[in-house]
Amino acid sequence: MQDAFERVACDILGPLPTTTRGNKFICVWSDYLTHWAECFAVPSIEAPVIARIFVDEIFTRHGAPRTFLSDRGSNFLSALVKEVCRLLNTRKLNTTAYHPQTDGLVERFNNTLAESISMFVNSEQTDWDLFLPSILFAYRVSPCVSTGESPFFLLYGREPRLPLDVALLPPTNLSTSVEEHRKRIVTQIETAQALARSNIAKAQQLMKLQYDKKAADAPFEVGQRCWVYTPSSKKGLSKKLRHLWHGPFRICRKLSPVHYQLRTCDNRLVATTVHANRMKHFYDPADRPIAPPHEDDPNQLSLQAADLPADSSEPANSQTKTSTTIDTAPDRDNGELPNGTPVDSSDVLKEPDVYAAEKILKARKQCGRHQYLVKWANFPISESTWEPEENILDKRLLENFHSNQS
Repeated sequence: MQDAFERVACDILGPLPTTTRGNKFICVWSDYLTHWAECFAVPSIEAPVIARIFVDEIFTRHGAPRTFLSDRGSNFLSALVKEVCRLLNTRKLNTTAYHPQTDGLVERFNNTLAESISMFVNSEQTDWDLFLPSILFAYRVSPCVSTGESPFFLLYGREPRLPLDVALLPPTNLSTSVEEHRKRIVTQIETAQALARSNIAKAQQLMKLQYDKKAADAPFEVGQRCWVYTPSSKKGLSKKLRHLWHGPFRICRKLSPVHYQLRTCDNRLVATTVHANRMKHFYDPADRPIAPPHEDDPNQLSLQAADLPADSSEPANSQTKTSTTIDTAPDRDNGELPNGTPVDSSDVLKEPDVYAAEKILKARKQCGRHQYLVKWANFPISESTWEPEENILDKRLLENFHSNQS
């Protein structure tokens, strides 16, 4: 069972325009149960700054958390921060590289914080650090969708008294002793936090169901080679000309349904785990089909149809034509599918540049026309293409797709 400030997450917002106080970054901390947020304007985000805030502002006010989640920045991975976590008996957790969804709570709050600050800063954006306390208070007293309560209520067991409450409303829940006050606050906090845990679990389940509607299992197996998306570039090189996909790497271990451990071509173990969203299958260029020669190449033989002998091609009723929308390629000997179904001649095109469709993956409507994502036979799923409905000649593919969607 998770309690308040048992699990905290930290992230950095910035760099922002330097303020008149010399601040350039915002160090953001969030509690996973109450969604209570703490923000600190700082001039730098080096490891000593992070360690000082962790000890002086988080530990001394809320106690030592059991787990501390952050991204893989060098400041969070430093020996100083690891030593502070060891002294506080706090387990340090790191997000998967280039996958900020792991720390979604802080990432979403960063967007809210940036939008709120933009409403108040001056034209030079040099006073944003002056508005952090007011923006934080407004966030803390606002109910969260996932918990159903405000962070202030989940942490203190009561809603804050605003100036209007003090002026117009009489005091309520008066306690005649410290013991009664303690009992009332403890009861309210326990009830509120239990309800928040239940609401968070329901919200997570709902988000999982929505994600699973479009999600598919990662198509990777141990031993396969893959590319890895790594957008970082060396200093002095243009970001626009950088290589985004690197490899090939070999998958050596599957840590979870979406996390993998890789090795390089020379069998060195990659230090960090890789999320499936950053991976794609590796295809050797030598295994790709060879494109026809360019017509302008003088070194290539190029004959017109009129130059070919009459008996150099098969007759028009030949059974070796290529199917564009048949589920399985027809038998070349008898013109039938493997299940014995004759091939409809209306489903056969005479053009040489056609491919066999294996199945329909998705559907969409664009510019008022229905389109379908077609998985081609003998081609990887990454090379599927969107085709208009009129190009789907085999209506069995459409029937099978719609029956699976219902």
